[in-house]
Amino acid sequence: MLVLGIAMSGKQDILSMSIVQTESASAWSGVLDDLKSRGVKDILFLCSDNLKGLDKAIVANFPSSVHQICIVHQIRNSLKFVSYKDRKAIIKDIKAIYHCSNVEMAKETLAIFKQNWNEKYPASVKSWEANWDKLTAFLAYPKEIRKLIYTTKIIESFNASLRKYTKNKKLFPTDQAAMKSIYLAIMQISRK
Repeated sequence: MLVLGIAMSGKQDILSMSIVQTESASAWSGVLDDLKSRGVKDILFLCSDNLKGLDKAIVANFPSSVHQICIVHQIRNSLKFVSYKDRKAIIKDIKAIYHCSNVEMAKETLAIFKQNWNEKYPASVKSWEANWDKLTAFLAYPKEIRKLIYTTKIIESFNASLRKYTKNKKLFPTDQAAMKSIYLAIMQISRK
């Protein structure tokens, strides 16, 4: 599990690197607690997937943080049970929601989305309604940075670069050997 941080100056850095058996809320709680114990005083804005329990871990460790659920992850989750023939139309309605300029417009667009799809795909609509505040947190920020903060694309891109270095190694003798290999790959990627 990796945590990538961006300082107010724009500098990116890996803040935490952990090996766990499964990604879970308790594992993330441990990571956030570790960040706090190592001196991270505040996280202004945190974008993540919609892992259950992560909210509690964030609130417990960094209560003033703004938590944004990744829009891309939300779209994928919304499309899980959508028929292929409806995908283009539902994606168009979803894009209309997160392309709005403010929360009020987004709520109106969500109402249209609900009207169009609730009968056929209630789970998709319910997911947007249940996570609404964390899906629209980015709308409080200037348009110039919204694309950077409404998705976990930056960490996904970093992970893809990391896989290029680690894909040839299927097994490591110990967790420490894996951590060293990942650390060295991070040093290479960080130069770019």
